[in-house]
Amino acid sequence: AIFSFGVLSNYLAIYGKEVMGITGGTGTYFMLCSVGLILSRLQGGKALRDGRVTHNAGSGMVISLVGYTLFILMPTLSALFTIHSSLFTSIGYYGSALLIGLGNGHMWPAFQNMTINVAHNNQRGTANSTILISWDIGMGLGILVGGVVSELLGYSAAFWTVVLVNASGVACFFLATKAFFYKVQKMLEEKGYEVYNPMANGLPEDAPTHDHMRMDFKMLCECDEILMLPRWSHSAGCAREFEMAVSIGCRVKFLVSADPFTVVDTQF
Repeated sequence: AIFSFGVLSNYLAIYGKEVMGITGGTGTYFMLCSVGLILSRLQGGKALRDGRVTHNAGSGMVISLVGYTLFILMPTLSALFTIHSSLFTSIGYYGSALLIGLGNGHMWPAFQNMTINVAHNNQRGTANSTILISWDIGMGLGILVGGVVSELLGYSAAFWTVVLVNASGVACFFLATKAFFYKVQKMLEEKGYEVYNPMANGLPEDAPTHDHMRMDFKMLCECDEILMLPRWSHSAGCAREFEMAVSIGCRVKFLVSADPFTVVDTQF
């Protein structure tokens, strides 16, 4: 996301003028990005306080991807609406700013929260500086790569690179999260456990959250133990499952590492 914003912040005005025919409004664009950031705090801040860190990160990545995709597709889409092409282009152009700001406002605090939470109490300053440095590196790489690609292939290619990088990041985030659940399930089954995996509760992934929680609680009532995966406290759903497990007398175990497989056994 920072890589993408590095390209956007430096080549927006040139791309807008040469490709979209928009000769001004760069200030307005970034003002709308700021409006999106502010709006994200209204809902995203509450979600973070409720422990829905992973939800914030995932939704922010998707919203941001939609914004960048809308931005790069505007020249093509405006050609399909030739009667009001300039108005259509402007709406899409500034609309993408709002979406990108909204997505970044959800995503950035969530990832910062994740990074800080995995550190020990005496290392949180280091964790905070680490993610800030990674943002600086991402911004710098975006400026560098965007400049090279635009010089060799044009500004459209540079912004298509932004969309592809964003889409790759979103795919890796969701696929890696899901794959880790199945990896742990396989390890436990090899050790002789009968495993109930909340990622395979029989419901479609886009089912309402409350339906997933009901099914997860039903599965949990069939279990003698629950294994909390690393960074479980980032998820409001995992926190509720933890409370449920303690209340019904399940033995709670915490996965420290998957390789080698290391578990801390705690009885509440």
